[in-house]
Amino acid sequence: MPSPLTPSVGSLLGDFYNFPDGCTAGERKTSNRVCRLADARARKTLVVIGDSHAQMWMPTILRLGQSDGWTVVALVKAGCVARFWTRAEAGCAAWYRWAKRHAKALRPDVTLIAGSWAATRKPDRDIAAIAALGAEMRGSSAAVIVIGDAPHQGRSPVDCLLSPRATMRTCTTRATASDLRADRRVAANARRLGVGFIDTTGWFCARVSAAAQLCPMAIEQTIAWVDRGHISQTYGVALARPFRWAFRRELFRWGRNPGGRELRPAPTPSSSPTRRSAMTSATSSVDTTPTGASERESRTSRWLVEYSCMS
Repeated sequence: MPSPLTPSVGSLLGDFYNFPDGCTAGERKTSNRVCRLADARARKTLVVIGDSHAQMWMPTILRLGQSDGWTVVALVKAGCVARFWTRAEAGCAAWYRWAKRHAKALRPDVTLIAGSWAATRKPDRDIAAIAALGAEMRGSSAAVIVIGDAPHQGRSPVDCLLSPRATMRTCTTRATASDLRADRRVAANARRLGVGFIDTTGWFCARVSAAAQLCPMAIEQTIAWVDRGHISQTYGVALARPFRWAFRRELFRWGRNPGGRELRPAPTPSSSPTRRSAMTSATSSVDTTPTGASERESRTSRWLVEYSCMS
């Protein structure tokens, strides 16, 4: 295993984002204080809706908000996975109705949807719920973007990394066909609905053959996962640049002005990086190069080739 690892294995379970007090719906709660995070004075509003997988992306999203001038409003309830949004489990249905009502009232510039569907035996209900929310929010939000759910780990990272015989090979999971298929279905629904989709798999896994993708617990010297299904805050911050590029690509591809007029598409990677889009007045200068995303994915691939296949 590489050394030293960041965060340390001993502090790994604490390396997860926590909302300010009152800014998320706790256990048995169906609402929370609506907090304005990142750039609280910004004119642009970005609403985040989802479960603990929305929560795990908050460090990355808040970096985006601070750098590009977004007020971030999180309507998040851990444990309320998408398949429970219309059911009574843990008060999820009541919370979901509250979250949608507040999101629509804000008429945000962007709605980000994040949820857990990987490692689910039958993700059909989750996939349908994500699509339904995306379709519904299109009527109130100038743009809607879904964050993909990368394949989960097969073992607890703490247990694996503390094993006396731990290697990159033993602490790497092979992505299951069902996880990859579920993510593709969510992406296909998004395209059909005119909703953006951020594919996160390449930030966590690398294709090593036509049929296999390997997903290590540690990438370079950073532990990417807190547990089997949630990414570490440290790795989330490391992904700020590729996430920003992917977010802006989808924003310019699928965004609409509040009046319904379609925005011009984002410049292609071969275009001049100084070219402006119709939404430039609402964002900072457009980063049109995919370097952040592709660089992170290629580094993950090189890391796996060097360590997983040799250790």
